[in-house]
Amino acid sequence: MDSFSEVHDYKAAAENNYGAIWQHAFQLHNEHRIVLTRWTNVGLFVLNQGKWDLLVEACLNAILAGLVVAALFAGLGRYFEGLRFVFFAFLLLLSLGLPLACENIL
Repeated sequence: MDSFSEVHDYKAAAENNYGAIWQHAFQLHNEHRIVLTRWTNVGLFVLNQGKWDLLVEACLNAILAGLVVAALFAGLGRYFEGLRFVFFAFLLLLSLGLPLACENIL
């Protein structure tokens, strides 16, 4: 998502006009409604003291990806033992640990 479409949200957050953010959240963006993404980015903007920083968004996305891997590892890893666990860990590392998106390897 290009963050330039969220400039109105950041401006409204700087002016403490959260009603405008609520209205913008449900507008279409390239034929999609990306409510959680918009709210997350505005929340990061507010927590970052009114500074728009893509590095903060990238760090949050990396943390969320790591938490997904940890949840899969803890949740599904307990069902495997021995070589099957090693194979599961290898598949998890191969599919989610490499800096590739699944859309790019097709």
